Amino acid sequence: MLSPVRIAILLAAIGLPLSISQMSLAQPPAAKPDAKAAAPSVDPAAKAFIDKFRAAVKSINSISCTVTQSMTTGDKTERQTGDLVAIISRPDEGRAKITHFKITSKRDAIDGVWSFDGASAYKIDNAAKTFATMEAPDGAFPAQDVAMIVPTWIYGSDVLSNPGAKLVGARFLPDAVVDGVKCRVVEYRVEMTFPEAASEDSAKDKKSEPPVMTMVQTRSVGADDLVSRKIESHTSTTGVPDDQPRTFTAAYTNVKINSNPAEKSFTLAAPEGYKTTKPRASALGIPSNEPEFNVAVGDPAPDFSLSSGDGTTVTLASLKGRVVLLDFWATWCGPCKMAMPGVQKIHEKYAGKKVSVFGVDTWERGSSEQKIEKPKKYMAEKKYTYGLLFSGDDLAKQIGISGIPTFLVIGPDGKILHIGSGFDESGDEKLAAIIDTALAGK
Repeated sequence: MLSPVRIAILLAAIGLPLSISQMSLAQPPAAKPDAKAAAPSVDPAAKAFIDKFRAAVKSINSISCTVTQSMTTGDKTERQTGDLVAIISRPDEGRAKITHFKITSKRDAIDGVWSFDGASAYKIDNAAKTFATMEAPDGAFPAQDVAMIVPTWIYGSDVLSNPGAKLVGARFLPDAVVDGVKCRVVEYRVEMTFPEAASEDSAKDKKSEPPVMTMVQTRSVGADDLVSRKIESHTSTTGVPDDQPRTFTAAYTNVKINSNPAEKSFTLAAPEGYKTTKPRASALGIPSNEPEFNVAVGDPAPDFSLSSGDGTTVTLASLKGRVVLLDFWATWCGPCKMAMPGVQKIHEKYAGKKVSVFGVDTWERGSSEQKIEKPKKYMAEKKYTYGLLFSGDDLAKQIGISGIPTFLVIGPDGKILHIGSGFDESGDEKLAAIIDTALAGK
């Protein structure tokens, strides 16, 4: 799973949902403020304006707008765009809650409508011409496919909401007109220290400094309604190995607040000619404690072709007739490292038998070269001798993996015998039992 350091930094920076898919769509903007440059002074008038628009969010009880947001980390960018209608409540003066929402999005392979009417969640998939619905007694959230379309500031949450966040610079930039609305433009700089977020490596060095996040944000805010129309943030963190600067941009157009949409407008029905399907809870944004995958035991394993540590290519077809264990992992993943000695035991136990064991490096961080060298170096240092496959991101997405480590066991006939996520102290014994059964032909 994501480390607490990375989760805290990401949430603190822009408040986005945790699960952000890996999509290489564009390079980072060429020009951007230097988050490590000398901090400007805090203009009291600019600070007062920041306080004013942050407080004004609490008066928003509904919103409709067209949203375009993107997050770039290194050379990876995810971009989402769509139309949002939402009803918002703020019980007991606490954090805002979206009680109803409808999101329409069409981009790449996504073309549909996601909705929650307070009791049930819905999804219309225009590409597949399917309709799905499910009761959601505990509520629902915008699903991963469209979660980034929701402006996080409508919750009243931003980087300055975090304990330890310090405003170290603020100034006005020239006014601007955005989507026909006169806006005041303010640039501000925030620093935040994570005293308890030491990395695995820095924990060994008592002299190492705790991670410090620095964010420079430029925000265009309606001069009259105090609603954000445009945001650009640049974030970097010191004290975290292999940290890559992050850029977040957003534009909000056709904004209407407090228009009080009718609750029945969030209830959807299957369009004519669309097939009603059995949904996965996560596809509708309904919380679920159970891991959900795109494949199940008994299904044919997804075909794959991955580069190995010795420069050759390993395919599913080349492993036909063998039992295959795939361990999806990454060098930054603590639970993955805890599970690897057990994977090595399995590799040694079945040496000389028709069993192939591979670690599939997935969601690795760093440059293209680092994504190869880091896993190779780690396995060499630990003297792990089972196979290593690189760049498992696409295969993980095809399987529906949302957390690592994840283990996939494939039988000699190419069908899935087991799939599961997470570290288990007796996990190697359970996997061995599955392999034994497969070898016995049972």
